[in-house]
Amino acid sequence: GDAAPESGEFSFPPLHKDFYLRHPMREFQCDEYCWGNLEAAHPIIGARSKEEVEEYRRQHSIHVETVRGRRPPKPFQSFSETSFPDFVEDLAYDLFTTEAKPFPVQAQVWPCALAGADVIAVAPTGSGKTLGFLLPALVHMMAQEELVQGDGSITV
Repeated sequence: GDAAPESGEFSFPPLHKDFYLRHPMREFQCDEYCWGNLEAAHPIIGARSKEEVEEYRRQHSIHVETVRGRRPPKPFQSFSETSFPDFVEDLAYDLFTTEAKPFPVQAQVWPCALAGADVIAVAPTGSGKTLGFLLPALVHMMAQEELVQGDGSITV
């Protein structure tokens, strides 16, 4: 068969993947789905102290370990704190209620996934892991350039 092409023969489109803290490199930023540093801009998240975040994580048995890169983002403690676009927030409200709060795994996974971090979440069945990954995946998929025949998957 055909030899695999050299990697220099491909031109890949930018991969927008930071929808929470705004990646410092312009080619990874997406103006349509990221509105800057959410922790600094959001009145509730921005005002939440390190101690309050640690207490929330302790109360909900959330352990976050960073292997490299930025510190983990503060967890979303309500749906109103998320940076999801309206269509994703509407889906969340359809699945839950406007008074519902994210499950603990979602509270921490959503900002990490929206910030473009690789995430491994270990939690019991029924704890919200699927939506913990699915809702940020919708944001990620919508922000990428439209696929053409032969393109690979956007999310796995």
